[in-house]
Amino acid sequence: MPLTVYDCETIEDVCIASLHFLITHRFTIRKCKNCGKYFVAYKRSDTEYCDRPSPFNSDKSCKEDGARRTFADTVSSDELSKEIDRINTNRRMLKYRHPDDKDVEKELQMYKKHLKRWKKDYKSGVKTADEFMEWLSRHNRYTENWEYEK
Repeated sequence: MPLTVYDCETIEDVCIASLHFLITHRFTIRKCKNCGKYFVAYKRSDTEYCDRPSPFNSDKSCKEDGARRTFADTVSSDELSKEIDRINTNRRMLKYRHPDDKDVEKELQMYKKHLKRWKKDYKSGVKTADEFMEWLSRHNRYTENWEYEK
């Protein structure tokens, strides 16, 4: 492997040499979606967050805090998303508290199946937000009757 030696006399030379090294070795330079600073994505070229301390939470890195904040912003964007997230959390906790109950597992799978269908119909405009919220309110707890309401 050829050795590259950089002769740097100023800080500008160091910056250019560093940039040249990163480009010639095909490293990806990205801008962090959490703090807005540039970083080198060593392991994965599609990394969105750096490893620096988050400006919003100094106890966590941007990688830890940024993904959580992005998810929270997405979920809190409208009432329908909040309600779906709340019900999904309740249902996952029910499954977690009753890991051996096959009825709970079966019912959770049916809920996921119907939720996916409702989301698809809602996004395509077949169902309205009010209809979706009504369906969610009827199925926010354990349900045995899983007929798809037209």
